[in-house]
Amino acid sequence: MIIKDEGHGITEKSLEFWQVSKHRLGNILAVVVTAKPLLVEQRKDCGITYDVEYNFTAQGTAGVIYLSGCNCGYGGEGPNGTAKILAELGLPFVAARAAVLSQKVEFDLQTDTLLVDGKKYEFPMSDLRREVSSYDDLLYEIEYERGMEVKREMRNARRGDDGEDDDGEYY
Repeated sequence: MIIKDEGHGITEKSLEFWQVSKHRLGNILAVVVTAKPLLVEQRKDCGITYDVEYNFTAQGTAGVIYLSGCNCGYGGEGPNGTAKILAELGLPFVAARAAVLSQKVEFDLQTDTLLVDGKKYEFPMSDLRREVSSYDDLLYEIEYERGMEVKREMRNARRGDDGEDDDGEYY
């Protein structure tokens, strides 16, 4: 089964379609997202023919979904939509957000492997998955952790060191 959104490249519509359609795919096996289209279809509306580009695909045990409003390769709304889906599928949001700035992202949920522009990253996903009640809670946790990391970096910069004491331990 192949299903495609009718969002015409609008991220919000693609995310809504994902939420109501993902169950039709069965278990999600892999996601591929590119800056260049994976599939291009011509549509005709009011006598005007135009291309619809699908940059996101997720393969499940029961089918494939194509989304037109989720992509990667820059820091805009489309990649943010992609990062939300990748985080929902278990990739830590920080990794998802960083990955979608690249030209191609491949996430294999069977092997917990992330390929970013061909470079392989493996995550112990069982250790990194979090039980949170909502995407907003996850985002808050990540922003809090990043804020603490930035504070440590700033403190260490003021001290003029790298945060290690003489024994190689971090303080």
